[in-house]
Amino acid sequence: MPGREQLKTLESTQNLQEILSRLAHLRDGQPPLWGRLHAPAMLRHLHEAFELALRERPVEPHRYFLRGPQVRWMVLYSGVPWIRNFKTVPEVDVLLKQEIVGDLETERQRLVCIMERFSGCSERDLLAQHPLFGPFAHRDWMRWGYLHTDHHLRQFGC
Repeated sequence: MPGREQLKTLESTQNLQEILSRLAHLRDGQPPLWGRLHAPAMLRHLHEAFELALRERPVEPHRYFLRGPQVRWMVLYSGVPWIRNFKTVPEVDVLLKQEIVGDLETERQRLVCIMERFSGCSERDLLAQHPLFGPFAHRDWMRWGYLHTDHHLRQFGC
């Protein structure tokens, strides 16, 4: 397990800047290394996931087997890479909803704005429970924000 000082979160300005720099390297037409999302759809998915975390997008708790402190620790703090092609919740599944997605630059700017807002938010701004993993504290959401974005940037080799 990485030491606490090595855990990257979006609460850290340095970690946020690292992610934003990687986002800037994403190019239109860049093929994913896995999955079916194209780059603008991936950015929209991330934006909607941050809306969900900030209680700006309604979501129902999903009854998967993934609840509990051990699973939360495994997903957020163990250092184990996230599973590729893991099914997301329908509320942020861009392909399932067949959403019309904007161009890459529009989606990137929307994502940057919400990530900056997210990184400075307080616990009261956030959902009390992640829809898959159960109760989340502020530090859990900040870690999730980093890992979720990192996972999808890796999907595109960024």
